Amino acid sequence: MEDEKAVPQNQSNLIVNSLSETSLISIMEKASIPWAIKDNNSKFVYLNESCLDLFDIQSGFDFEGRLDEEMPCSWSEYSDDFKAHDRKAEQSREGAEIIVTSSFGRERVLSPWYFPKFPIYNQNGKVLGTVFFGKKFNFISICDFFNSLKPSVITLTPPVDDFSERELDIIFYAIQKMTAKEIAEKIIPIK
Repeated sequence: MEDEKAVPQNQSNLIVNSLSETSLISIMEKASIPWAIKDNNSKFVYLNESCLDLFDIQSGFDFEGRLDEEMPCSWSEYSDDFKAHDRKAEQSREGAEIIVTSSFGRERVLSPWYFPKFPIYNQNGKVLGTVFFGKKFNFISICDFFNSLKPSVITLTPPVDDFSERELDIIFYAIQKMTAKEIAEKIIPIK
């Protein structure tokens, strides 16, 4: 039985062939998230518009060929750390991940951002530099998770059999510094 959702072989080849002709830069240009490319000396090669906004780099500033410490940004003081992360990303196929807390955006708001970095290879497998994107890091407590978010699947396995499921719930809520009344409302919902 043939799957109705299967992509015909000729269409699949068309997609693969078009991907090999698609520039990484053209993808980044259209992205709303910040993207950047550095060479293997940690010099900036490319920043998309979102990245220019995130780094609060003024229009017309020539960033190409500049190191982190040469950038007019509050985070430039961490340039040695960034270079070390670039080297780490270049040495691993998994790349490297960092969280940077600094003043970001045109409003210069102090906030944490997550930046996964990946090596860029040429056709011969030689590392040319790194590519990375940024995503605002959102903190969420376990209590917020259970009160606000509605995950589609969640599995909680009790670590030991010493407590009943209800007792574990009470312990969990007590750790969240909930009052006895709040705990009672959680474990005995009013209908």
